[in-house]
Formats: sequence, structure tokens, C-alpha cells
Amino acid sequence: MTISYAAARNAPLLAMEDERVLLKHWQVSKDQCALESLVLSHARIVFYWARKLSDDQTEREDLVSEGILGLIHAADLFDLDRDVRFSTYARWWVKNATMTARDQLRAVVETPAGIQNSTQHSIDDDDSFASLA
Repeated sequence: MTISYAAARNAPLLAMEDERVLLKHWQVSKDQCALESLVLSHARIVFYWARKLSDDQTEREDLVSEGILGLIHAADLFDLDRDVRFSTYARWWVKNATMTARDQLRAVVETPAGIQNSTQHSIDDDDSFASLA
């Protein structure tokens, strides 16, 4: 599925009831059309984070791809019993996917995300070299 910025911008926003119908179709019967409609109507969130995190066009395309995967992951895990809009829930997954992808694209050596975060904290906390200065 390829989504352009213009297509995302022109896609209609869904009412909460319509979102829930599409989510139910996707979660129960894996209806591809329902997922595509849901992703297209929420792709603005993906383009927002991709544009916010990168000025490089090539990198931005990679971030959009990862953000779309974040939207799909959110559609898989969304709890229909809660009285929350899908966009509120999906925003976190999209932000997480795009930020993780950006960090991996810019890293010299690829490290798993969990190790990456713990390593940065240990470097910040390590004052052993401060006495040498």
C-alpha cells in the first residue's frame, strides 16, 4: 500500500462509529479493505511525525513506511471496549515507530532499541572520565 501526502491530506476523517466498524472488520476477519480505509484516514498522523523528525526526503519516506506499520500495529491491538478514539491510541504507536526508525537510520552501528536506551543512560551517568579533564 502506497500513500501519498496528498492522498492522506484529502482522505476524509472518520466518525468514531465508522472507525469502530472498520476496526472490528479488521480484527475479526482481517478485511484488507477495512484496514486500508482506516490507515488512509489516519495517515496524516504518520506524515506529521515523519515531517517533524526529518528534513531529508529519502529518510522521510522510510519514516512514513515505519509509521504506517505503527498504524497497522495499533489497529491490531486497539481495544474496542474502551471509549477512546483510534487516533488517540494510534498516535503513540506511530510516534514510537517513527522515532525508533529515525534512530536506527542515523546510527553508525545498529543496536536493539532496549540496549540503545540503557546504554545512553549509562553513558550519561558515568562520570569516570570527568576526573581526567
